[in-house]
Amino acid sequence: MPEDTPLSDLVEEGTEPSDVREWATIYPLIADTGNRRVLQEWIADHDSHRAADTEIPITDAEFDLCIVDGETLKQYRERLQEAKAEAAPILLPVLLLLPETRTDVIDTDGGAIADNVFATTVDEIVSLPIRQAELEWRIQALVRLRIQSLTLQQRTDTLELFRRAVDNSGNAVYITDRDGEIKYVNPAFEEITGYSQSEAVGQTPKLLHSREMPDHYFEDLWETLLDGEIWQGELVDRKKSGERYYATQTIAPIEESGEISAFVAVQTDITERKQREEALERRTQAIERAPVGITISDPAQSDNPLIYVNEAFEQLTGYTAAETTGRNCRFLQGENTDPDQVARLRAAIDAEEPVTVELRNYRKNGTEFWNQLTVAPVRDDSGEVVNYVGFQQDV
Repeated sequence: MPEDTPLSDLVEEGTEPSDVREWATIYPLIADTGNRRVLQEWIADHDSHRAADTEIPITDAEFDLCIVDGETLKQYRERLQEAKAEAAPILLPVLLLLPETRTDVIDTDGGAIADNVFATTVDEIVSLPIRQAELEWRIQALVRLRIQSLTLQQRTDTLELFRRAVDNSGNAVYITDRDGEIKYVNPAFEEITGYSQSEAVGQTPKLLHSREMPDHYFEDLWETLLDGEIWQGELVDRKKSGERYYATQTIAPIEESGEISAFVAVQTDITERKQREEALERRTQAIERAPVGITISDPAQSDNPLIYVNEAFEQLTGYTAAETTGRNCRFLQGENTDPDQVARLRAAIDAEEPVTVELRNYRKNGTEFWNQLTVAPVRDDSGEVVNYVGFQQDV
């Protein structure tokens, strides 16, 4: 292990507890010079431990275990308590070296030390003279407790982070047990579906069924999940109010010891998107079936080429969509096309204004027809022209 890495950093980096449990940074606070020398020699003999820099105040130093004797316990009591309180809820253990014959530390202030120090500051006691086997066992036990404390706090922090992320997610999240009973829903679930947590927990996702999905839809869903695979799809659900909504849903199995124990589902409300798509589809059908020729061009491309023509335009001109798109609409012009009308058309397009002209145009087979052409700019939300739409009618 790196000499300057505290256990807290190792656990945060994801190192397994079994890899670090024998290693610790020890802060020695020993007043007795003989015992201090023995302890320092003992630490030096153990490659898995190192001594913290005691020049750094205990409230600022990084360490995993503090070893004190009776004199330093009295002197550093408040600072030890401060350091432990600062580390809480993570355990910052203190080991007391105490002569078997010394009771004055415990009896000081009529038991105040025993009540306030031993209960809040000291975690283990080793009797002097130091028995190295016992010292090593006590240190290892305290280090293991510290690692367990660090690991537990890391998991708690991770769970809290996950909870906050889920609670603040804009997507509906719910968790069920293996049988499909809902155990948790997030605030977005409540907002989207209209069901409160108390109304949803204990129910199953059938609570949301709109009865618009075929039976095989849910059969395939359960078959996929029970095979341990993630399921994704679109569905129509129903809110508490009875209003239906569209959603994309991802459901993943949660496994414990190789067995599926629960499922987590994430729903994204796509109702607005579906409504836009349906509206666009209706508009597209209306344009396709319109009795006049309709074209759309893209001024962002060189020479403002056509990017769409409807069936009426194909019938009017004799050109297919494949022969037309990618070309400027002037290919319909010929030798008898009035140049003044063409100039009016170009000037209006350059000025980004709508215009209506009558042009003598030519079909694919060479025959002439009078084309009443209206061209209008299409603007985005910022006012920029993104397309031109044209309407052609044989007059």
